[in-house]
Amino acid sequence: MDAGRLLPRHSLIRVHQISNDLFPDRQKVIAKLVDAFNAKDLESLGALFLEGFIGMNSEGVVTSDGLPALLKNLSEAFKHHPNIQIRVDASIGVGDLLAHTEHVFNFTDGHTEDSMWVYEFSGVKIAKWHGYSAKTS
Repeated sequence: MDAGRLLPRHSLIRVHQISNDLFPDRQKVIAKLVDAFNAKDLESLGALFLEGFIGMNSEGVVTSDGLPALLKNLSEAFKHHPNIQIRVDASIGVGDLLAHTEHVFNFTDGHTEDSMWVYEFSGVKIAKWHGYSAKTS
């Protein structure tokens, strides 16, 4: 277990690993996701997910059924919020799951959101996610 290791890239990220050889590679996938999201790079984002990706909200409702649906949703979000950015604050990996807290900011209306995301991986590709968001300001 590597408890409390700080990543140099994001000074406030604390990483916790529980018996998972792929955790470092999956953490790199999340770093790529943050970079691609913040750059609004749909092609790079798409490369991180399985074609059959499923996205769900906190109620278990499917919000993206397949990679094309995810990319469409992200494209629409980027159009409505062209300056939106995310920052990952903490991550933990257990088995094929990786969870992190996230701060989302620069929405068009000025609000921010703090979120918890749980990713299910297949190898080093994201197969599924569950998002739990709260509008915070």
